[in-house]
Amino acid sequence: FETAMSVIFNWCSSWFISYPHPPVHVLEGVDEVLKLCNKRLFTHLQDCGLTAETYAWPLLCSVFSEVLSKDEWLIFWDHLFTNPDKPGLLPATAAAYCLYFSNSLLSLNRKCDLEKFFRRQNPLDVKRLVGMANNTVLKNYGGNLVNSNLVKKINTK
Repeated sequence: FETAMSVIFNWCSSWFISYPHPPVHVLEGVDEVLKLCNKRLFTHLQDCGLTAETYAWPLLCSVFSEVLSKDEWLIFWDHLFTNPDKPGLLPATAAAYCLYFSNSLLSLNRKCDLEKFFRRQNPLDVKRLVGMANNTVLKNYGGNLVNSNLVKKINTK
């Protein structure tokens, strides 16, 4: 119970703003980061009919358990639990996952193939992925993940 509450409190608390629907403000943040980091990839995903709801939400819903092996997942969660002060780390990792596999994703042109990609394990170096999430995404674009326009609008009401 304590572990689940820790995850919800530290990393997912704002996700319930739009419950029972996906957290649009979080997904918009992932979209924005992807657009800023790799516009070509962002445009490709959009042209193929994918939105953050179809590429980032499956990663976040499963907390990456579908795309990481058990050992990779444990390394990822060790990192997550040692960084409770980084509320944008989960969506940053979703953006980093796309950036990590940008060449593979750009080679896929059918929506169904791209959707499958985000629901299966692909070989990766999880430490590099975590590094990308921290050093590329959070360091440079973290505000886009945590302070989306929707959250600002809700907080000003």
